[in-house]
Order: sequence, then C-alpha cells, then structure tokens
Amino acid sequence: MTGLPKVPTGIPGLDILLDGGLAPGAFVILDGDPMSAVHVLALEYAAKGIAAGDGCVYLSTKEFWETLAQELVGAGALDAGKRLSIVDAYSALADPQVRDTDMIQYVSSFSDLPKLSHLTVTAMSNLFSSGVVQQRAVVESVDTMMMYLPIQAIYRFLFFIKAKVRSFKGTAFAVLSTDLCQEKDRGILMELADVVIRLESGASSIKVTMPSRAPATGRYSVDGGGIRIMPNGPVRR
Repeated sequence: MTGLPKVPTGIPGLDILLDGGLAPGAFVILDGDPMSAVHVLALEYAAKGIAAGDGCVYLSTKEFWETLAQELVGAGALDAGKRLSIVDAYSALADPQVRDTDMIQYVSSFSDLPKLSHLTVTAMSNLFSSGVVQQRAVVESVDTMMMYLPIQAIYRFLFFIKAKVRSFKGTAFAVLSTDLCQEKDRGILMELADVVIRLESGASSIKVTMPSRAPATGRYSVDGGGIRIMPNGPVRR
C-alpha cells in the first residue's frame, strides 16, 4: 500500500534491512533452512509488536499454546493482555478435549483450512473491534501444512490471509522452511510474497528481498536476549 508510512518491526537490524520497516499490508515469507532462526525471528516480530501496543494473531501448527505463550513472554511480550490471539492447530492432536478460551482457539487439524481461515480473520476482526488497530499475524509453519496438503490449497489459504491482512492494513509473516519442499512448490508460494526474508544457518546470514531495490544482507546471532541482526554495510536502494 503506497502513501502510508512504514511500520517498524521493532527489531533494529531488521528494520535497517527493510529500509525503515514494512509497508502496511505487507505479506512476508520468512524462509530458512531447518536449523536457522526463523522461529526465533517470528517470535520476536510478534513480541515486539505486542510490546509496542499492536495486536497479534499467531497461528501455530507445530507447538502447544503453553510453549508458544512462554516463548512470546521470553521474547518480550510481557503484557499481552487482550492483544494476543492464538489459533492452535496442534494441541488438539494430543488432547481432543481442549476447550477454547478468550485468547486461544483450537482447531482439530491443520488440514482444516476453512476453519483456520475463519478463526484467523475472526481474531483480527475482534482485535480491531476492541480498538487495536495496528495488527500483526504469524502463520507458523507452512512447511508443516505442505506435508499433508496440496500446494494449491495452501496457496489459496495464504492468498486469503494476505488479502485480509491487507484489508486491515496490518503485516504478516508466513514461516517456511523451503529446504523441505520442492523447488516448484517454493516458487508457487514465493509469488505471494511482498517481502522475502531468508536465513541461512551455516553462514548465520540474512537476506531481505523487496521490490524495486537491491537485496539487503547481513548476519545474525541468537542469544538469551533474542535475535540480533547486523546489516552488511549501507543498505543499497
């Protein structure tokens, strides 16, 4: 969306690579090999938003909500209040008796894309209705879905989420380990991205690709304080 100021992620080195932040409505594919820090970066993106007063809808297909909530607190989301909504498509696989709460909505299977879509958009609408205008969304992880669902169904699901995020003028991260998927499928999903952030564990490198500008690169490290991103020299326009 043009004409609107960028939204900083709150992660200093990343915001430098993004030339100040993300455009409202931006749909980001966060891509990395399985040993990279994509999960840590997704958590920090969500936590920094919550700490700044943004709302966050976190769709998880690979973690129990208790673990996710603890990790978000550890990443800095100390006072989420009613600004965090978790769509949990994992816990019900282990315990079918789980029941929804104000913060957590359960889905019995991450292959139930219509319900995932409905709950994610409903959570965003509820946040907006409660006065939380600026929002973030995280879908983690897409590669889990790709193990069981056709790529066309995942594309339609992410396209729908992207459209809704744009309508709310929010931002979103979709987490994907493309090393675990076929190159053809990777190319299909990359068509959805307004921004691609690629992490490589071997070189501890990060690369940000955006339209109409050269890729911006840097290095990252992870410690008890979270992820630290160090850009490689001046960002080229």
